[in-house]
Parts: sequence; structure tokens; C-alpha cells
Amino acid sequence: MAKYKIELDRNTCIGCGACTVA
Repeated sequence: MAKYKIELDRNTCIGCGACTVA
């Protein structure tokens, strides 16, 4: 799914578009 799971874990989504959360 998300290539940058670390971003999700640290709750610092920068909207890189790597996942559908962006």
C-alpha cells in the first residue's frame, strides 16, 4: 500500500501521493 509507511506512523503526511491517504 503506502510506500512511506513511516509518514503514516509519525503522522506527518506530506501528501506525497504514495498512498490513497493523500
